[in-house]
Amino acid sequence: MQLIKLSLAAALLLSSPTVFAAGDASQALQTVQWATAEIGNAMNLSKQLEQIALLTQTLQQNIQAVQMAQQNLQALSAMDFSNFNTYVDQLANVMVATNGISYQMGNLDTRFGQLFPGYDEHTRIGAMGDIRGQASSYAQYYRTLTDANRGTVLGTLRNLAAVNNDLRADQLSMNMLKLQSRNAVGNKSAIQAANEIAMHQTETIKKLHSTMLAQTNLMAQNVADENERRALREAKKDAWLTGGKKPIKGDEKDIKTW
Repeated sequence: MQLIKLSLAAALLLSSPTVFAAGDASQALQTVQWATAEIGNAMNLSKQLEQIALLTQTLQQNIQAVQMAQQNLQALSAMDFSNFNTYVDQLANVMVATNGISYQMGNLDTRFGQLFPGYDEHTRIGAMGDIRGQASSYAQYYRTLTDANRGTVLGTLRNLAAVNNDLRADQLSMNMLKLQSRNAVGNKSAIQAANEIAMHQTETIKKLHSTMLAQTNLMAQNVADENERRALREAKKDAWLTGGKKPIKGDEKDIKTW
């Protein structure tokens, strides 16, 4: 399934960067190159999330269609029941993929803060006046978003009286919807719960996407500033070594030796 592939791809995007020693120009350049590559990876994740958002909206529409059929017929046909099971499985994959991307972006935020001291200040300024301002970093906001995502799903399932040990795992939790829909009493409630979860996933993905865009913009700005500072340091060093004068080829005879 495409969503599973997306989730696995997201989990492999971030490789552990090397923390380079201060003052080593070559290693500092490698750090900037790593950061630039990860910004590109983040943008690819953003595009994948857009595809997941479209799939989630389609799922929500399909579940609503099943809900209408249930209301009109007072029962699910064999085809409707099969379709509903498929939608629930896809919805579970959406949740896993969304949480996976959130985790990867939070991890990237932490690593940027470790490698670029100025990044935290960029984050603080960029997050002011927004919900992210309540968190110390994007990483903390992503964790909050993921916890809220899982909490809403579990809360919805508990409203179905589906409280048991299965609720400890995302996939098993979603399976409760299918189990609940197999009897006439739980049929209507299960479909309504699936619809509410799909709506919540749509809103979560919107928040995640906007946050990712803001974060990648700030990371790009931070790397550009880091490059500018590095260029300035190099210029100052060159100026000091040449006594403030630019060497001219052919003036070797004017160079005094001890």
